[in-house]
Amino acid sequence: MKKRLIILFLIFGALFFSSCINTHAAESSDYLSYSEIMLSSGKLIRYYTKEEYLELVRKTEGGYWMDVVVVIDNKAVDGSYISNTLYSVENTSKTAIEYNLEYSIETNNKVSFQTSESLSASGGSTIKKVKVECAAKASVDYSTTTSTSVKEKRTMKLTVEPNSRLIVYLTGEITLTNGVCAVYYWWNRWYVGAFEFVTLKSQFSKMEKRSI
Repeated sequence: MKKRLIILFLIFGALFFSSCINTHAAESSDYLSYSEIMLSSGKLIRYYTKEEYLELVRKTEGGYWMDVVVVIDNKAVDGSYISNTLYSVENTSKTAIEYNLEYSIETNNKVSFQTSESLSASGGSTIKKVKVECAAKASVDYSTTTSTSVKEKRTMKLTVEPNSRLIVYLTGEITLTNGVCAVYYWWNRWYVGAFEFVTLKSQFSKMEKRSI
């Protein structure tokens, strides 16, 4: 009887472990390509110092059998961003120049999820569990199936004064939630790393004029 239990436990362990080493394709996170992100407080994980990161990691230590331990550092922090430049023109003449600009904006109202390399290297089933647990404990409404995309064509009449530069770029509002999580199996911490949710709330064009 004892031998059978040991065999069953080993089979269960092998199946469980194999489910954790499936390949995982990194999910695209558009916010990583933004030229600038301004937050009302806190900061993005990529700007954490090694000491700040390790301090959060230490908070995940403990005796856990099978669990995802989540430590939230910034929760639902409001912010804004500057995305790509739509249009840029200089006027070095002595008279004003007028332009008619047509452009399209595609807004993806979705939540981007990003993890550090140590977590991303874990299996597909593990990263899915991390995603679900982090979202639940961080009160983030995360779903890959509820994202919406809005395409909008706009026109703008622009006047560029003498000796000035006109720039039209995309900007908008976001919310940020990030922290560190650890995955425990059999009282051992198998994976630990940072996670980050960025929710795109709005996107619009903005015009800025500068002297040259």
